[in-house]
Amino acid sequence: MKEKGEKLGFRRIAVGVAGLVIVIAAGISLIVFTGQNRETAQSQEGQAVDEPAQSQEKQEVILWVMRASPMLKECVGNFNRGDHGYRVMIHECYSEEQNVSWEDALLRLQMALSGRTAPDIVLVEFLDVDALAEQGMLEDLTPYFAGSGRVDQEDFLENVTASYTYDGKWIALPRWITIQTLWGNPGVVGDTPGWTVQEMLSLAERYPEFPVTGHFVRWQFMDYCTTFVPETFWLEPDGGAKEELKEMLEQAASYPTQFDQSRWDEECLQVSRGEALLTEQYVYKLETLLYLQEFAEEGGLIPIGYPTLDGAPRALLSPANGLYAIPSNAPNKEGAWAFLEFFFAGELDPREREKTGPFYQASGIPTHRRELEEEFQWELEDDLQRRLHRIDDMDEEQIAMIKEWLEELIAMAQEYPSSTKPFLRIITEEGEFYFEGVKTLDETLQVIENRGSLYFQENADDSRGK
Repeated sequence: MKEKGEKLGFRRIAVGVAGLVIVIAAGISLIVFTGQNRETAQSQEGQAVDEPAQSQEKQEVILWVMRASPMLKECVGNFNRGDHGYRVMIHECYSEEQNVSWEDALLRLQMALSGRTAPDIVLVEFLDVDALAEQGMLEDLTPYFAGSGRVDQEDFLENVTASYTYDGKWIALPRWITIQTLWGNPGVVGDTPGWTVQEMLSLAERYPEFPVTGHFVRWQFMDYCTTFVPETFWLEPDGGAKEELKEMLEQAASYPTQFDQSRWDEECLQVSRGEALLTEQYVYKLETLLYLQEFAEEGGLIPIGYPTLDGAPRALLSPANGLYAIPSNAPNKEGAWAFLEFFFAGELDPREREKTGPFYQASGIPTHRRELEEEFQWELEDDLQRRLHRIDDMDEEQIAMIKEWLEELIAMAQEYPSSTKPFLRIITEEGEFYFEGVKTLDETLQVIENRGSLYFQENADDSRGK
């Protein structure tokens, strides 16, 4: 669980002070805009949800998304065909056809959450959920789940619910997630997940004969080093942190600035054979692990994780097909929960599910424990799937490895810590002067230290003034 009373003062990425100023300035137009969209959502999206004529008597629930996936549209249609007392209408904010840019669509979402009246459900995965939580813009879902007879908070993966719990309030939930992290050869990185920043920095030095993988580029290397490391670490007064910052920039200068697309398919094979150092892999389906298992047979493969200060293994989780939240100023919270309750319980899944297997359109790992177990059993026991993935050729030990990988990845996974972004931006911007030969490394480090110290001082002052 995140206790973010102090930390949230530093998180101003997607919904920051500037964004709120824009919202206040546009307050009058926001009210008109939101009201118009509640009235026009049915005419804009009514064809997508497929409901009987008598449903016109149902109360309306407005669901705002950037773009609606086929899976979501089908779930909404299934809900609207039922006798639930509500009719869900989807409004897509991003539309190339209507000449609405991605930036304008995001601003509309932010404005709606800050206005007097918001949509009833919002998919917030493209916004800064930390900042929304700090501003009190999202409803606490805990009492809704506690009073449900269909779904319970304990049904979901603990680290997923913890990732979206702020100061004791559970304010958003994805039904599916993707997990990404670094993989390496056990003979190179060790056979236990987890390593420190210094261990990763020392990797290339220990194995100078190994090439860096085609996708291990400069900006990614710095991102890997800083993602799960507190920003303040890099400016600690002792020399160790500054020495690691210096070493990180020195190594980053030797890495390419663009992807080598020709090596995409070779990456896992090179790592498993001990011919390259690391590969970053996105696990969004169980079949991804089946794919990686084939490379493990070549020599070895392990999810080592992103580096941390204490060596604890870490992976990034991201919502797949939406991060669902109820705005605190939603006019129809009961209707919003009526849909989400059925949705999270899996009762609105496509009707052809039994023919195509569970979650065939979801492109993500289920966050519901029962659904996760169902998918695992389906992949391994369904005759068609076994033939497609050649599981018949796998023994029990190999299947156990896949399940162990999945459990490790889930245990490692956390939401992207957005507090690392501002200082990483400082490192990236100032590092370019060193990479281009405009400044020496020592000069670059001094500027990074000065800018970083000023940044933390200003944000600390802002926090005390709140």
